Amino acid sequence: FALHIDLHALIQSAPTPHVLVLLGGAWCPSCKLSTNFAVKNEAEVASHVTFVNVLIEGDTPKLPARKSHLDDWIKKQKVPFAIVADGYESPLAARKALGLRESAMLVERATGHVLARAETLAKLWPKLAGFAPPGG
Repeated sequence: FALHIDLHALIQSAPTPHVLVLLGGAWCPSCKLSTNFAVKNEAEVASHVTFVNVLIEGDTPKLPARKSHLDDWIKKQKVPFAIVADGYESPLAARKALGLRESAMLVERATGHVLARAETLAKLWPKLAGFAPPGG
C-alpha cells in the first residue's frame, strides 16, 4: 500500500477498465461495514472493477489517517486490495478534493471520469453490473 496518495496514478495502473474508490474513516462504523462488504463481494465484479480503499480520516473525525490506521484497517478488515491515505505533508487533501469521508465512486480507468457515485457502497453496488463489458 502507499502512504502518499496519488490516486490518479493508482487508477491508471489498474488492470481493469473501472476502479471503485471507496472513501472512509478508520473511526467510522459504516465505513468499516462498506469495506467489509467490498472484501466479501469483490469477486462478483473483479472482471471489470479494481478496488481502492482511501482512508481519509484516522481514529478521530477530521484528523488524517496515519500508517498505523492503514495497518490496523488491513489487518482487521482483511483488505486484499489497495489502501491509501493522504500524504502527511497535506493532511485531508483527499477529503477536500473528493468530498465526504464515506462515499463510493466508480471511475473509468482510461479517462479518469467518474461514471457513478453514491453516499455508500451499498447504494452504488447495484449499478456496477451495468458497467460490465459485454460478455464479461
